[in-house]
Amino acid sequence: MDKLGCMILYGAAFFGTSLFFLWLFSRSGGLKPATVIVVFAAGILAGPICGMAEVFFETQVLSGPEMQHPGLRAFALYMFGVGPIEEVGKFLAVFLIALQRADFKNSSDGILLAICSALGFAAGENLIYMANFGPVATLPRLILGNLGHASFSAYWGYALGVALHENARLTIVIEGLLLAAVLHGVYDLLLTFSIPGAIGAMLLAGLLMVLLVGFFRREGARHKLPLKKQK
Repeated sequence: MDKLGCMILYGAAFFGTSLFFLWLFSRSGGLKPATVIVVFAAGILAGPICGMAEVFFETQVLSGPEMQHPGLRAFALYMFGVGPIEEVGKFLAVFLIALQRADFKNSSDGILLAICSALGFAAGENLIYMANFGPVATLPRLILGNLGHASFSAYWGYALGVALHENARLTIVIEGLLLAAVLHGVYDLLLTFSIPGAIGAMLLAGLLMVLLVGFFRREGARHKLPLKKQK
């Protein structure tokens, strides 16, 4: 198989994995398929926009001599750049598109909308990453990229749902975004510390995924949403 064919095959696998997780989560919620697909697509589009914002942050905001220390630069980049920028990007994909949709009714829908946006973001990000660094370097992102993004974003998704539909204070949305941004930044920062950092990042992603599934199921039960299709 030539290089182009290999890239197409890997690209289909990366994108297909995101679609699989999208199907897996969406079948346990109350959103219409059209909403799921539109928000997923919006998440994909958010990726390049966030990428440009991150390049600006790294090249312009972090251009001073005090930011040339590798450790300090990495901390500032991921904690104040990548984490906040990507979480806000995914949030806007939900906020601008799904806010007025009739099937957005509760916190479970908010979590699922966040997951849809996050999986779209991961799908596009993985394809861009593969084009720049190759399929082999992208393989670890096949699972971690998708589930990591979904786990981070679930917090602001829940916050948006309870703020809009359960009369919670609006500041909870900001708190959810901050928590998601911090977790996202910590995860990316850990990946810079070679093998021990990668192990720590995987453990963090695994823990967050377990919490996400449990949280999603609890909120689904609270709103009496079907957790699985009945035979």
